[in-house]
Amino acid sequence: VDVPGLLPRRATRMFHADAYDCHDDSAYFLFVVRDPVERIKSAFLYDRPNSEHWLRENFPRYYERRKSYYLDCPFGLMDQMVYMGLHPQGLASEVCRKRAAAAMRGDLH
Repeated sequence: VDVPGLLPRRATRMFHADAYDCHDDSAYFLFVVRDPVERIKSAFLYDRPNSEHWLRENFPRYYERRKSYYLDCPFGLMDQMVYMGLHPQGLASEVCRKRAAAAMRGDLH
């Protein structure tokens, strides 16, 4: 379905556009605001590896960093990361709790 107008014409089917793709002479800017919890959940699920072998084969550059967070810590699911890594009485190790907090701040990637 084509929706008339400049915004739909410019933004339809736009996915993961470069964050700095606006030109100084642009007449219009598009700001997308997402629920922060949904954004964190999306990032968690997007980066989570299928297995250690898959991670090593497909992302050798990020292997150690992602392995330490997703595989060495008990964070197979987002709920586990929240309850075990972020909750004050979480059962994850101190190292994994620090990794969970760093992930929420955006320090890991």
